[in-house]
Amino acid sequence: MYNNRNNNNIKETDYEIIPFGKKVLKKESKTYFSGVLKCNLKTITPIFIGSKKNIRKVNKDVNHNESFFPENGKEYIIPSSSLKGMIRGILDILTDSVVIESKIRKQEPEYKEKPYNFIDSKFYPTNDNKDLSISESIFGAIANSEVSIEKGKIFKNLQGKVYFTDGKISKLKAKISKEVLLKPLDAPSVKKILNKEKTKLLGRKYYKHQLNKNINNFRDNKLISARNTTLKQLMEKDNIFEFEIHFKNLAYHEMCILMYSLELEKEMYHKIGRGKALGMGSCKIEIEKIKLEEKDKKYLAFEKKEIYKIVKKEKFIENAKIYLELNNGERNNIKILEKILKG
Repeated sequence: MYNNRNNNNIKETDYEIIPFGKKVLKKESKTYFSGVLKCNLKTITPIFIGSKKNIRKVNKDVNHNESFFPENGKEYIIPSSSLKGMIRGILDILTDSVVIESKIRKQEPEYKEKPYNFIDSKFYPTNDNKDLSISESIFGAIANSEVSIEKGKIFKNLQGKVYFTDGKISKLKAKISKEVLLKPLDAPSVKKILNKEKTKLLGRKYYKHQLNKNINNFRDNKLISARNTTLKQLMEKDNIFEFEIHFKNLAYHEMCILMYSLELEKEMYHKIGRGKALGMGSCKIEIEKIKLEEKDKKYLAFEKKEIYKIVKKEKFIENAKIYLELNNGERNNIKILEKILKG
């Protein structure tokens, strides 16, 4: 989607392309941890997560979509898949991890070239269990059909080490704006077609924050049509969802980087859900408690709660900055990311 900048019809995109870095960050470890991160997510701008839909018949030619916020009995929820996808997206950028096949949309129209032909080969998945990027190691990896496996080797699909619960808020506490007719979300139109041999994908897409936006900025003042959508429940700002991340056998550096990807820096925010181009979806995550499993107590304790120790987060997050090479200011793509995350 585009915003008009001035009367000369110069347009600015609502997103930024974060360039690929110079290398895929990788690190070996011999120390592994299991445990639980208890987190909360605070909405900074209104958010909406797509769930069940209802089709309203406006007239014989027009069907209008009505969408509802996900719920589970007495609670509204942000699905675990949405939380996981949001965090993986940030972690992919921070670690310059490889670009997985599902992240390259192979939609119509068909092109002669394969998607990976437009990416520097250093960002190809290796299809090598001993040479995974940090994101693959944390979230899991499967053999990539577009990248050849070295002769004589077998790639074993790897299950992720992290499990996200749904984010939950009581319906009694939730601040909800009901019945919002949302402005249409138009896709950018094609301006030109590139067919040069050296054309490359520039990086990863991330929507800009628009922290001054409120619900009135999202409303469509036009008549109900097939192009716009009615949001039956729009989550307002200052709602707090609670969720957990359970992890098993995370390397120390992976645990640190996961924590940094969750909290980021002061006044840096995530984006989640629909309407990102309009300014919706900005949120802030805080790690409330870290419970690390004590291996020597695992098989001696009568109750599961007895096998954990509570630790502080500050040291892990500071170490993450070292592993991510953030302190020297030499990663130009991360400078761009930081500017966008601050809004």
